[in-house]
Amino acid sequence: MFLTNRYLTFQQGTYESGSFQQRFFFLHKVFTLEGSPNNESTWIVLPLTITEEEAGYEVRFEDSIRPKHVTDRANLHSHEIESTVSGQQEVSCFDDDDSTNENDVWRVEQYDQDDEQYDDFWRVNQPVILRHVATVIMLLNLILKPDLYKFQITVDEFYTGLSAKKRIEQLYGIFCLSQTLEHRYGPWRDNEFLDNRIKEGDSIDLMVDPVHSQSIKIYCKSDNRLERLTVYINPTNTVGQLKASLSPTLNIPTENQTIKYNEETLENYKTLSEYNIAPLSLIQVEYTHNK
Repeated sequence: MFLTNRYLTFQQGTYESGSFQQRFFFLHKVFTLEGSPNNESTWIVLPLTITEEEAGYEVRFEDSIRPKHVTDRANLHSHEIESTVSGQQEVSCFDDDDSTNENDVWRVEQYDQDDEQYDDFWRVNQPVILRHVATVIMLLNLILKPDLYKFQITVDEFYTGLSAKKRIEQLYGIFCLSQTLEHRYGPWRDNEFLDNRIKEGDSIDLMVDPVHSQSIKIYCKSDNRLERLTVYINPTNTVGQLKASLSPTLNIPTENQTIKYNEETLENYKTLSEYNIAPLSLIQVEYTHNK
């Protein structure tokens, strides 16, 4: 997983409730040989059972695929049943080489719509989003213990805590106010330059609360405008509040706006979290001008 540096892997066994299907979990690098993925974290990408594509063809963004676990030959699978472990939508391994269904199908999407490294095809080492086609939910790494997840960045002596947070916000869509930074000697405060004891290239731990993040970064695209708009908004805000935040930039009243996500028209009174809108999601904005 891109932010948490973990490998998707699979373990024999079943959930004790929910669907009773085989579970999967995320294995951190430290538990794999020489910091590399092993057989238990190796998957192959297969086309749909009915398709004009052949095995070995390049995978385009927005293509639908079937990830299959190499060792156990089970398919990466999801459905609307809630996981008893995380409280989120359950993800498991199910079926085999001889059987599959629509719940084994995932869509490949760009991780960052504005990143110039992407072209039409999924290239080696490019981070992507896997979205479950049947339920339109993204595959998410939620670490339950501890409650915060970590990854590392490299900074230089001229960085303050705040400038590092802004860089992280730019790269990963994590709002500054949701971040806590720590170096080897303790918290890295917003107005604090790196101490002389910290050498250039040292690792800085970033901790983010994945449930209570104050704001997320999303993109808004309209057929009426060529460029995407970048918006920071709390997932607990309503669609109506999103429209209100767009009004000054678009110069369009909220009542003239229609917000869509995954081709679904969003209701004003519902929150973004109710529609499972995650960081770096692309929102479609349609609007009309008053005559």
